[in-house]
Amino acid sequence: MRSAALAIALFGAASVAAFWLLGLRLNLSDSQPHGIYRLDASRAADLGDVVVSCVPHADRERAARLLPGGPLRPCDGLAPVMKTVVAVTGDHVSVDGSAVRVNGSPLPDSAPFPNDRAGRPMPIAWRTGHLPAGQVWLAGHTPRSYDSRYFGPVHRAAIRGVATPVWSFSDD
Repeated sequence: MRSAALAIALFGAASVAAFWLLGLRLNLSDSQPHGIYRLDASRAADLGDVVVSCVPHADRERAARLLPGGPLRPCDGLAPVMKTVVAVTGDHVSVDGSAVRVNGSPLPDSAPFPNDRAGRPMPIAWRTGHLPAGQVWLAGHTPRSYDSRYFGPVHRAAIRGVATPVWSFSDD
């Protein structure tokens, strides 16, 4: 019985390692459609790309409350986020109580929430301005996503790769 459990555990660990080494990532968060994504770390992110990124260090305390942590997490002990690049260097981004606007156009369902689901304050990290060189703005797939509304623009160096869906599934 013990040898069967050990064999199953070893098979599971080997499968996870192979999955990771092949550049595959499982997304179960609501920030992007659920599914399996292939991560390409060699390609620079462009407008409209889904990326895997670390959250800026300035928001580390809040990120630690909202993101899974652990010794195998690639962002200084925290899980990365998977978001869509909606603005790039030079774009004008403004955030107010009703929406995030990129070059004057509001993003759908982008009104910031004053509190997270646990009732803790979620201050807006950025009000208005042009994105500095090397910065991108990240948005989630759902209105409650923890994204650039709350942690501000992200430096391209924090992006771990561009994520392309391999297989999507819905829990509906």
